[in-house]
Amino acid sequence: MTLLKLTALVLLCMASALGAAINFSYSFELTAYSDDDDLYGLNGSTFTVDMQIASDVYVASSFSDLQIPIDFVTLTISGASGGYDGVYNLTQTADNGEGTAPILWINASRMFLPIAPPVFVPHWTASDSITIDSMYAYRDGFDMSANAGDPVNASDFDGLSMVCNSITFTDADLGTVGYSCTNLQPLSASSVPEPSGVAAFIGIGALTFVGIRRRNKLAA
Repeated sequence: MTLLKLTALVLLCMASALGAAINFSYSFELTAYSDDDDLYGLNGSTFTVDMQIASDVYVASSFSDLQIPIDFVTLTISGASGGYDGVYNLTQTADNGEGTAPILWINASRMFLPIAPPVFVPHWTASDSITIDSMYAYRDGFDMSANAGDPVNASDFDGLSMVCNSITFTDADLGTVGYSCTNLQPLSASSVPEPSGVAAFIGIGALTFVGIRRRNKLAA
């Protein structure tokens, strides 16, 4: 077997076993209930929620059918007039006995993300002085046919239409203000190769290139 064929075989085997993280993303706009309620200057701003799951398989849950642990959640605010534009790493602060790690929560007919088990009203710390309550999106009529241990595929979620509840902000100086969610975009889910797998592919490619050059020199 030639070096080129052997390398192709190794790459094919690696590709089939290569793990990939899955990123989830959705965005929506905030609408103030009245001009007097827009103390944060967030009316008409866009919120984009990005998260990456921490497991490539569905996990059994004690309070729902299935769940998927989430590694991290970030919030990007744009178009705000009150100085809140920016990217925030959200920390889950609600804990009802199941910890504070955010999850994607699934039962027989609904899917929620991101929430903290087993509460439906998570509390996120977005900065030293801001907390965000009740921020999650959900899908009614979710066709869940997976079982615990089955692989999670981006295609299970990509393009799903979602529903978002209202958002409540609490600021140490401005107090608590509520906004409604509008123009919620469909959920985007995409696979991202793990860095270690990408590095392995690059390494094998480099070795193959060196091997081919060496063989060509010997043949010359």
